[in-house]
Amino acid sequence: MSEDELREVHSACQTSNVPLLGANLGEQAEFTSKIIDILQGHFAHNRLVPAVWRHARLPLSTSIEPLLPSPTAVQPAAQDPQLEEGLFWIFVPVGGKLGEIAVDDWRKDGTYEVPRCCISHLWRSRGAHLSHLLSFVFADGEVLTVRPDLVTCLSRQQRAAPTEQNIVKALRIGFGDRTAQRRDTWLKIDEGCVTRSRAGNLLRRLGGHRPQLSGSTFCDLLLGGAGDDESPRLDAYAGAGAVGGPEVVPTRPAHDVVMLLHQVGDEDFPDTFRAELAASLFGVTGRPVLNLTFPLMSLHTAISLL
Repeated sequence: MSEDELREVHSACQTSNVPLLGANLGEQAEFTSKIIDILQGHFAHNRLVPAVWRHARLPLSTSIEPLLPSPTAVQPAAQDPQLEEGLFWIFVPVGGKLGEIAVDDWRKDGTYEVPRCCISHLWRSRGAHLSHLLSFVFADGEVLTVRPDLVTCLSRQQRAAPTEQNIVKALRIGFGDRTAQRRDTWLKIDEGCVTRSRAGNLLRRLGGHRPQLSGSTFCDLLLGGAGDDESPRLDAYAGAGAVGGPEVVPTRPAHDVVMLLHQVGDEDFPDTFRAELAASLFGVTGRPVLNLTFPLMSLHTAISLL
């Protein structure tokens, strides 16, 4: 928001006697849709309301100055490069067939999640999450893998902030849909941005883009699961401490993460997919899976929060 827009909001709140709170949601600039996703995730974890209530109980300033960006604000320190080396690869189940993906969620079950998950996992403001991979697993076992190179590819073609329709079109062109290419002859998708495969030949189809997976953690995260001894609740705030409490120093991540992400009572992966994926990625069919749960939320909300 511009300074003039902030002043208008501040004036309207003062006139209506509505408290106006400033909040810091992190150092990384993100798309507005992802910020909303993150707020929804905080709400589902019962973190948002206690945090807002805690600040609302403090004496509120009637000045707008605390809400304005400071010209002398200290820039955040560069992130440790070693923390960016770990791979985060998410697999999401999608109903129907690969050729049926579309933006309209009323046409095919779950296909709206495809572009939204892409935005949540691969895009960030002014760049891409270079250590992320995203794979969609369809009911017939076909797998569509999307690399962060797609972000750069679209940015070079003046589509740095794409709509859901732009992303679906890019995916369809990327996996060889000639009809989509004829409808947009100007859009070119580089080889390797989008890969079509099955679990058994997933790494082979990635070719020179295949990731290194030594020492990876293989986990299954169920959204809406109750959380018990066999599938405990994943603590997304392990390094943050209690709301308003002291910060806990996080430990350095030691592994890459390969995650199966799905919702309770909704689309699941094909019956043999988990075993085939473990054999393809790790060379063993009995690879231990860490079963975890999250509160119920949309797939793209969970990805944005993670």
